[in-house]
Amino acid sequence: MNLAYIKQLVIPIFEKYGVSRASLFGSVIRGEDTEKSDIDILVDVPNGTTLFDMVGIKLDLEEKLKKKVDLVEYKAIKPALKDNILSSQLPIYQTV
Repeated sequence: MNLAYIKQLVIPIFEKYGVSRASLFGSVIRGEDTEKSDIDILVDVPNGTTLFDMVGIKLDLEEKLKKKVDLVEYKAIKPALKDNILSSQLPIYQTV
């Protein structure tokens, strides 16, 4: 899936939920994604964001992208994966 197209689809969702920054990572960035691949997205969300809100973001993203989404908060990245994920991320959204 084209990265510019992904960005165009997801930005309104990030704005709706108050996401302050977001990045893609994983197979989409490496160019290894297939029809069955999910889209891996890192997000920073406002304090007070609930699990219900996170599910809402994920479902809205999946509806727009027509693909499964693996939504991960920056602060929840597993320590063993953190360096690898952060070094390969591609920022797609950030509020000023």
